[in-house]
Amino acid sequence: MKLKCVRADNGGEYRGPFENYCRTHGIKLEKTVSKTPQQNELAERMNCTIVERVRCMLSQAKLSKSFWGEVMRSAIDLINLTPSVALDGDVPQQVWTGKKVSYKHLRVFRFWDPDSKKIIRSRDVVFFEDQTIEDLQKLEKARVGNPHEISIPVPVDVEHPVEEVPGEYEKTTTGGEIPQ
Repeated sequence: MKLKCVRADNGGEYRGPFENYCRTHGIKLEKTVSKTPQQNELAERMNCTIVERVRCMLSQAKLSKSFWGEVMRSAIDLINLTPSVALDGDVPQQVWTGKKVSYKHLRVFRFWDPDSKKIIRSRDVVFFEDQTIEDLQKLEKARVGNPHEISIPVPVDVEHPVEEVPGEYEKTTTGGEIPQ
């Protein structure tokens, strides 16, 4: 689908290159009067909704504010995959693309290596949805092994279940088990 119109406050970020981009692509740019957020009430309310969700997600996962950008992107993706009253119960992404949406890709958060401060992308992983990063850090301090084997908890992929490896297991302080 082609974007037809953008309504924005009269902030500086919507001047210059963005105005030119809209003009060259035939997108109507509607600007509200400066310092009147009530004229852009729908967008302002959505901004509040996004910020509230980001705060809740950071708190639930016990992550620092440094993850704000990643969490904001996740919150917006979730909003676009959630049925909307304004669309009579339709899902925004489905209305925009015309394709049925899938929820199979959803995870709590991506993998994070706290030592290198990088996100790790991998398809061969084991997910611990019931543990927070704090639980994993406590476990890491208690065990002897590779300090890079820590991840942010994400849900189990039901389409590709992980088989339990036979062997002896030791109880951890977090209630989980680790192989000996």
